[in-house]
Amino acid sequence: MICLQTSLKWTTDEGALMLYASFTIIPDLAPSDFHLFGPLKRHLGGMAFETEDDLISEVRNWFDNLDFDFFRVGINSLLSR
Repeated sequence: MICLQTSLKWTTDEGALMLYASFTIIPDLAPSDFHLFGPLKRHLGGMAFETEDDLISEVRNWFDNLDFDFFRVGINSLLSR
């Protein structure tokens, strides 16, 4: 199986921390990781954070507001090996 892994890089632009993603191919990344990080990446896309704590707070808020079905769908879509 081949999935994408996000490599995160912080840069400063006008006093704000910007999150940039680049992709590398990882041959054995778990499908559950792919299910989780794709939607998180889309949620964070285009956002700028003043501090790392602001980013952490936004990620925690995103997790807290996920519907139970998000995880059920992810688990049910896992492939058998």
